[in-house]
Amino acid sequence: MARILIADDEPHIRRVVELKLQSAGHQIRAEGTAAAAFRAAQEFLPELMVTDYKMPGEMTGVDLIKAVRKTVGVSEIPVILLTGSVAVLQDLTEALANVPRVTILSKPFSPRILLKTVQEILKK
Repeated sequence: MARILIADDEPHIRRVVELKLQSAGHQIRAEGTAAAAFRAAQEFLPELMVTDYKMPGEMTGVDLIKAVRKTVGVSEIPVILLTGSVAVLQDLTEALANVPRVTILSKPFSPRILLKTVQEILKK
């Protein structure tokens, strides 16, 4: 299966995503900040990244995606961006319009839908 990097500052969300994807056979690395996830991406070389939009620190999920897109070895990985803010959903869609291979899912999400989305992305 695939190597998947998870970045979310909420431990319970991170754990739900981790357990669901591990149970499907994926190798998981989970981080609590975007900066830690960026460092992990360069070591772990994920085939997919799942990241939250809002995280503490100097990097948001969008900042993480943009940094990854500029990094050799991981620049082409698909990303699922999770957001709990419906208010920023349109802004995110517009901000990421020119960033390839990004899928946005809103919170709360069904772990079953997340797994289905992961499977569809990895088939491409």
